[in-house]
Amino acid sequence: ATCGICSCEDRPSAVGCKNFLAYGQCVVNPVANFECPATCKFCGECGDSLPNCEDRAAAGQCGLVDMMHGCKKTCQLCGEGCTDATGLEQFCAALKGSDQCELQKANAYTLCSKSCGFCEEEGENQGEEEINNDPMAATKTAGIIQGRTVTLKDGKTQMHEFHNIRYGVSPTGNLRFRPPQRHIVSNTTKVYATDSRQITCVQGDDGQGSEDCLFLHVRSPDLNGSRPVIVWIHGGALKIGSGSDAGYSFDSETTHKVDAVTVNINYRLGFLGFSSVRELWDESEGVYANNGIRDMVAALDWIQENIAAFGGDPNSVTIMGESAGGTSVLALTCSPLANNKFHTAASLSPAPEMRFTHVQGDAFQRSYVDLLGCTQHTPALRKQCLLNLPASKFVSPLFHPSFAGSAYFDFPMTNGPQGEAFGYIMIDPVVVTVAPRNLKDANFAPKSPIKIIVSNTAEENWGTASRIQTEHAALQIMAYNLHTLTHRHDIPLIVQQQLYPGKGFKDAYSLLLSDMRSTCPTNDVVGAMSLGKDRDFYRLYVAHHVYPMRAVHGYTATFIFGGYVNAVFPTLIEEAHQFAEHMHAMLRKLAWDKDVEDSWEPFPATSMVYEKSTQISRVTEEQPQQAVCEILTGLDLVKYGWQN
Repeated sequence: ATCGICSCEDRPSAVGCKNFLAYGQCVVNPVANFECPATCKFCGECGDSLPNCEDRAAAGQCGLVDMMHGCKKTCQLCGEGCTDATGLEQFCAALKGSDQCELQKANAYTLCSKSCGFCEEEGENQGEEEINNDPMAATKTAGIIQGRTVTLKDGKTQMHEFHNIRYGVSPTGNLRFRPPQRHIVSNTTKVYATDSRQITCVQGDDGQGSEDCLFLHVRSPDLNGSRPVIVWIHGGALKIGSGSDAGYSFDSETTHKVDAVTVNINYRLGFLGFSSVRELWDESEGVYANNGIRDMVAALDWIQENIAAFGGDPNSVTIMGESAGGTSVLALTCSPLANNKFHTAASLSPAPEMRFTHVQGDAFQRSYVDLLGCTQHTPALRKQCLLNLPASKFVSPLFHPSFAGSAYFDFPMTNGPQGEAFGYIMIDPVVVTVAPRNLKDANFAPKSPIKIIVSNTAEENWGTASRIQTEHAALQIMAYNLHTLTHRHDIPLIVQQQLYPGKGFKDAYSLLLSDMRSTCPTNDVVGAMSLGKDRDFYRLYVAHHVYPMRAVHGYTATFIFGGYVNAVFPTLIEEAHQFAEHMHAMLRKLAWDKDVEDSWEPFPATSMVYEKSTQISRVTEEQPQQAVCEILTGLDLVKYGWQN
């Protein structure tokens, strides 16, 4: 607690209590740490009345808030574009005399902003008090990074954690809608990476989060080792989520279980990360779409340059994602920019289809631009309008129920063509140059063969079926939608007698949606991807479930990371524990380039099924749900596979 007045965590080397008090240091700490303790009573996010506005204006508080990821509109000084720095020059002189540079480095995620011109790359004010046993990683391009060491639940195993390391320059102002810019730090600069508070990219109905969000987290059991690296790409439809969501990302316990160095990454979301409208194309930079995918590539570049300092092997990198993260894994596999920057991959429950080019994306996203109010007569004016808008404005239109992807977990065409795709990742000339289905036609290939696991669960779409009240209602809804799609009246009978005999209509509804949207299209796409060279695809189908859970969308990630499993099974009953261990073993063997199962051969020769049995895993020469998929293909229903 700085000077004993703030409840925020701070470094012991921060000195100058009188100066801290005089210049609102107590205010700065809560803002920088995304907290709002009652101390000083003027953190706006706590709902108080900001009584010290005049003092803050005189002290350049707006400028300081801008540097701290916030643009909190404190005292109405911060413009929504986070460019206001009223009074900053007056504040600089005081900062130089109060070790403010040191505090900035400790609490502002190493931004050090260069405001006031006093944050030297060598890092002044590094006093003797900082000498401790915290882990230090001397990187090539990210500075000397100080983390923290934690002890795991077993009471003896230790893990080194490094949080919120910046890998890209803040993509704000004129950098919005542009490819990520590398954040390079002198190899003598001290960088603090001990604050684990969550940083999220702009998202949600209210646009929560920050545009300044290109950060990653690293965990390592041994900084002097050379372990494989697993990179987690979070899901969330490419419009919500973050790389540090608790229970949905690598923590130290899970990192220990997979015996690797793990990296969780953020990437830009929604329109800010995946705009493809013509106004924002830039042929000189090769920008047409997919800046969020470029963020992921930038993180992989950072890993290639710096992960050895954390005990990771840059020549043994596994990328792993679930849902939209799994879709992103497929996109990276289809990107020349990511070629040779990863060596194995796991794509869990992805959208297998990518059908839109960036030109089609322009048409698909056109209504977004209109709803944002950027309807000026020239492309240049519309572009400037998009650059000037507050970041939060980009999110709201994407969450309207009639918009993109609204039927993703429902029957095809329920909300028309617009509801069939999220319309984010586009096939473009530079980033994602081929669709997964056409990977064999790519003009790039890895230097050595890579192994890629692609999975889905048996009841990806159970959430939709679970909301139906009765068996009769499930039959009626299913009959209506299937007739709309096929113009046949006998499909419910086929569903009950041929596809899922012995199942009730609610269960059949769930299985049918999942097979039609995910299982069968994934079989098709992975089969097509397998026709190329230098990549071996392994098909995994997860039918395992632990009562009261079902094998729903997100089931595999839930058991890998804990998620709500720990709430449902506080003591992890044996069956749940065994399945979690199975998933961890799969990732561990994949990362260490070992066979997950001796008899599991690349698709389509074999598939792996995880099921509710003593052994859990079973290798089969059949494709997942093969008989069902053959019938659905004959009914022309497999064409409605999940589409990004």
